[in-house]
Amino acid sequence: MGELDQEDVQLVHRVLEYLRDKEMIKLDRVMCHTPGFKRNCCVYVTANYPRIPLMWGNTLFPPEGDKPDFTTITVAEWPEKKTLVFPETGRTLILGSDYKGENKKAMLRQVMYWAKSEGNLGLHAASKILRVYRDGKLRDFGFLLFGLSGTGKTSLSCHSHWLCAPERVVIRQDDVVILRSDGSAIGTEESFYLKTDGLEPGSQPLLYAAAISPRAILENVWVDPETGKVDFFDSTLTSNGRGMVKRRDIAFT
Repeated sequence: MGELDQEDVQLVHRVLEYLRDKEMIKLDRVMCHTPGFKRNCCVYVTANYPRIPLMWGNTLFPPEGDKPDFTTITVAEWPEKKTLVFPETGRTLILGSDYKGENKKAMLRQVMYWAKSEGNLGLHAASKILRVYRDGKLRDFGFLLFGLSGTGKTSLSCHSHWLCAPERVVIRQDDVVILRSDGSAIGTEESFYLKTDGLEPGSQPLLYAAAISPRAILENVWVDPETGKVDFFDSTLTSNGRGMVKRRDIAFT
């Protein structure tokens, strides 16, 4: 805590004292599935917010029982909104936020820092393969799509572009990849995290099918209290409705 100012040091002590008798949910997962890049991740969330570890846990790969490389502690009910990041030790403290995306980015931020320390580069970019004809031959082209959150990385990476066989896409990642010096890109997550605002099957058939799957987990999305059906065009709650969808529910993965 040497780099914290006195106010933040006192804040950390107050949080730790508050958590002394609180029930916490602990969940372990693995980020990156490529040998040599696997990072063990652990989250602690106060027990009144099980939705956060539920969604986060479905984003990554099953745990492998090793000591965590990255740890995030989330106290969503804390009255002050603040996030403290300790990249050198792989730790993050999230206060006053029950947004799943905050936990997701906490781990991705840590893996990007780690990747750079290993001579690689973490990129806020989606990835896919375009298998198309070039000069009369069917060829594979790796494709990285850069963009800030909410600007269309998932929408474009999880789309077929209406290619007809034998041309096709191979969908890889929708958020963060690790770029190696040889030009290859390593994926980080197992699932996809999409914006649901205005989602419909005409323009986004792959994402729509995944978003209405029984395995999808939605947050801040309007659900009709009588029919139980979701309405992706109703922004009563917020226009930042989100969904966590499983890779196996998206075609071309």
